[in-house]
Order: sequence, then structure tokens, then C-alpha cells
Amino acid sequence: MCLCNEPVQDVLHTLRIPVSPLTAEIAQTNEPAMHLICLHNVVPGPIDAFDEKCSRISVAEFEAFLDRVSEQFELISYSVYETLLREGEAASRALALSFDDGFRGVYDYVLPVLRERNLDAVAFINPPVIGNPPGTLFHFLELEIAFRITDQQEAAFSFLDAPLYFASEKARVKAMKSVKKHLKAIPEIDRAAGHAEVLERLRVGRGAIHAYAAGRSSFQTMTEDELRDLRSAGWTIGSHGMSHRTLSMLPADELDHEIEMARAYFADTFGWHDLPFAYPYGDIVHVGEAAPARVAAAGHPIAYTTVPGPSDIGTNPHRLPRIDYKRFLREEGILLG
Repeated sequence: MCLCNEPVQDVLHTLRIPVSPLTAEIAQTNEPAMHLICLHNVVPGPIDAFDEKCSRISVAEFEAFLDRVSEQFELISYSVYETLLREGEAASRALALSFDDGFRGVYDYVLPVLRERNLDAVAFINPPVIGNPPGTLFHFLELEIAFRITDQQEAAFSFLDAPLYFASEKARVKAMKSVKKHLKAIPEIDRAAGHAEVLERLRVGRGAIHAYAAGRSSFQTMTEDELRDLRSAGWTIGSHGMSHRTLSMLPADELDHEIEMARAYFADTFGWHDLPFAYPYGDIVHVGEAAPARVAAAGHPIAYTTVPGPSDIGTNPHRLPRIDYKRFLREEGILLG
């Protein structure tokens, strides 16, 4: 049976090969496609329920992921991925890796693992948290830690319709996710007020939150020297804005500040220019209409969302897709054991 000239979708059907959503996208166009996977932090383990919901995976899971996807896809370095992207080319069923927020686990665990495989990746960084300055912590980590350490078991928030009950760890995680989901999709002035309200209602102060974070490596970020080491190892460093606030929810002047101050930091501190950009949170509602033009005007040649799909510079270089690590596993039906 010769299927050489048949469309990809027909070949898959004839051979009775299950078609995943991503494979279906490729099959419909019969063209090569590349995907950029979005990860955050890799830690030694063990992983608890908060870690799972806050995008942390263990070193063992990360290595299992690399082994498993290599059976079905071609893992390529991000430097190769971006070169192909800029040249309007694609490698068939190729995957590259990106890491958001600049956590120390990327330096301690991901760098050596990828070096053994002759791969590099891209790390998207928020300048204010580099090197863990005292009293500086991502706002979303403050919320996570507040729900971890509170002795409250229920709370009512003015921005939610009903009280939240969280007597168990599972319920605490669910409550945290409800709060974070709401706050990242409302205007910044309301988000900041809501954030303060959460800490007040949970009766957790920032001092206790920062003390908790200081004693745990999973909350630590890379230093400037470690970022230089990544660059020396062939990695790409990109901008993730300044404070990881939702760009679509910022006033125009604050939007420009988020983008431009980060660009200036990388240029002035490291001499790095023309960096890729990744929108915080990255879904359509979080990116908005104004941010892509502002990112382009600041000198970023490409920018990534977290809207899943194959990469194609022919669409919009400042609305490029990425797919979340866990969503990729679900949609491809990949089990890591």
C-alpha cells in the first residue's frame, strides 16, 4: 500500500493512528509545524498540591518528559527554533522549551539536564526579582504562600460572589486558584486592592510571607551572574516585563513603563538588545489590543502569548503562540508514569 502522495490526515486515518489536537492542526495544513512549550520552575521534589497548581515540576518529571516527547517529536534548541522562525521556516514536529519568571530551579536543574542533551532554551525574566532582593516577591507567590500558611478555614472576599471554604489542602489550592484567576483579569487598581484584601482576610502579613519564601529554594530566583551563565551556555534571555502584572489591565503609562523599563534594564545592565518578549499570563484577555504594538515599538522583534498553536512568523510576530506544558501533555495524550 503506497500512501506517499496522500494528505497527512488521510494517512493517519488509514493507518488508524490516533490524531491529537496538535497533530490535527499539522495534518490540516500538510505543512511542518513547531511548538514552543511554556514551563516555569523545576524543583527537586517532592511536589505537593500547591506546587502542581503553581507550575512546578520535579527534576524526575522533567527528565521523563524529555525522554517521552523525544519518542514522538524532535526536541530542538530554542536558538535553532527562533532562527527558523525568523527565517520563515519550520522543522516538522519540533519542540523547543521556554521558562517564565526566572526561578533558580532553571539554573540549578534545567541547565545541566539540557546541557547533557546539547540543548538550550529561553528564559523570560522580570528584572525587579532578579537575585531575590529583600522584601521583593512576585505578587502571585504572595497569594500562594498566604493560602499555604493561613490558619483561617474560610473567607469572604468583596470581589467574589460567595465565601470560600478551605479546611483541607485541596480546598486551599482550589480557593487560591479562584482568587488568582479573578485578580489577574481585572483592572490593576482593583487587583492591587483585592490582593491587599486577601492578605487581610487570611490574616497573613507580608513579613510572614517573605520569611516563608526566604527559607525555601522553590521561591528563589536567578542572580545576574547566573543569567550571564545561561547566555554563555547558549541560552536566550527574554523580557517578561517588570512586575508580572496583566498588561491588558494597565493604564497606558503603566503599560509603557512595564515594557520599556525592563528593556532598558537588560540593555544597561548586560548590553543585551533585541530580546524576545513573553506576555505575563499570556492568554488573549491578558495580552489585550495595545500591548503587542507597544512591545514592537520598544524594540522586541518577537513576542509570545500562551495561546496554543504551531509557530508561524507569517501570522503576527508579536502574537506568537506557546502551549502550556501540562496542556501539551493532555492534548497529546502523553503519560509520564
